Amino acid sequence: MGVACFESVRKTYRRAGKHIVAVDCLSMSLNEGEIVGLVGPNGAGKSTLVKLLCGILSPTEGDVRTLGFIPSRQRQALAQHIGVVFGQRSSLWYNIPALESMLLMRDIYSIPRGAFSERLHEYSRLLGADHLLSVPVRKLSLGERMRCELLATVLHHPRLLILDEPTIGLDIAAKSAFREVIRNLASGLRTTVLLTTHDLQDVEKVCDRVVLINKGQKELDIAVSELLGASQQHVTIEVEEVPGAERLRESPFYREVRQGWLAFYLPRSRMSEFLQNVVDQFGDSARFRTGEPNLEDILYSYYHETA
Repeated sequence: MGVACFESVRKTYRRAGKHIVAVDCLSMSLNEGEIVGLVGPNGAGKSTLVKLLCGILSPTEGDVRTLGFIPSRQRQALAQHIGVVFGQRSSLWYNIPALESMLLMRDIYSIPRGAFSERLHEYSRLLGADHLLSVPVRKLSLGERMRCELLATVLHHPRLLILDEPTIGLDIAAKSAFREVIRNLASGLRTTVLLTTHDLQDVEKVCDRVVLINKGQKELDIAVSELLGASQQHVTIEVEEVPGAERLRESPFYREVRQGWLAFYLPRSRMSEFLQNVVDQFGDSARFRTGEPNLEDILYSYYHETA
């Protein structure tokens, strides 16, 4: 059995007289030391899965196990072994310095004082949060608060770390530090990490595996390296947006406009055909450029296929 397992889990709600299926017959597992990216459109069921994993919700059908516990029945015991960061909610006391919340975490989780001091120094340095510890939480920016949120959450070395949209508001340097801490926990302490995010760079840079859910169902569960390897069969093409180019938006390969260029994602086997069509419509003066797809290109396409 993995660190966390979902077995044919179904979660339904009654809302305004309507029957809503948030999670539909979903099975998956998380393994020790693995970093898993959970992605999908808004309303796909990601937050519901996280709440089932923590015991905030109980499944309508099926079985959820987290670290051997039944989360909805053994939530208090489970809480000693997991850490959770919700990007839109704070676990820090609002009106007092962030350090006071850290000290509270030390006592709640019975962290030895020596170990606490070492971990606080190490993680605050990695996250660039040393200077933030004496500042009342209400005076922190969103990005600064998120650094402190992660710091407070990892001090007890959780066996399972659940991060729900954790990089909201972080600048490039802070995101890099955030990712380094996650990788260190997974590789050094064998912490299992579940990361839900809309920032696919997070997934590409730190995750071992990506799970895509849509409408409560698991649509994709694959190693990130394997998914990126499969992308070698595809290519991105950008065509300059000139008068008349809007007709190209009818192509099944069209994705979006990028600063005056129309972007397309298509199989390499269709590349010559596509470019010939562009030349036929706009002549030899047509400007285009090609590139290698990234994870966002691949999953964007998949979102639309499953929508």
